[in-house]
Amino acid sequence: MTALKEKNYDFRKRLLRLHARDLRDPAATCAGDEIAIADGCTIVLPPYAGDVMRTAAQDFADYLLTSMNVAAAVATKDSGGHKNVITLALAPETGEDLKAFACYMGCRIKTSNAGIDICGYDERGVAQALYYLEDVMNLRRAPFVKLGIKERKPLFS
Repeated sequence: MTALKEKNYDFRKRLLRLHARDLRDPAATCAGDEIAIADGCTIVLPPYAGDVMRTAAQDFADYLLTSMNVAAAVATKDSGGHKNVITLALAPETGEDLKAFACYMGCRIKTSNAGIDICGYDERGVAQALYYLEDVMNLRRAPFVKLGIKERKPLFS
């Protein structure tokens, strides 16, 4: 058995790939206590979104397409009528109760049949929430997220 020889610097192509391709298990089905993120979903940015939040939203849309084969759009407002909406916001702007996640990179993820609402203490909190959703979907090997409320904050800074 002969091993294929890698060309010089081919490893750089692997390092530059942000998301693994085709992680989705086609046999996986959405359970009753989960919501499915489906084609045509919209990631809604607030009007005050800065570079960190915009980059995280674009990265999440790329993850959905590359790893889960789900086409998602990033928009600055919800055009209405969509069931599959992921809304991003900052707690100071929405007046959310900050007790549980009032710290640098803290966030709250509310998942219901209507969609997913992400509220971050700061923009990095919103980004961390999106990275968490990526982890959940990678473990599930499908674009399904459990219904409910998840509050997260870093163990240390």
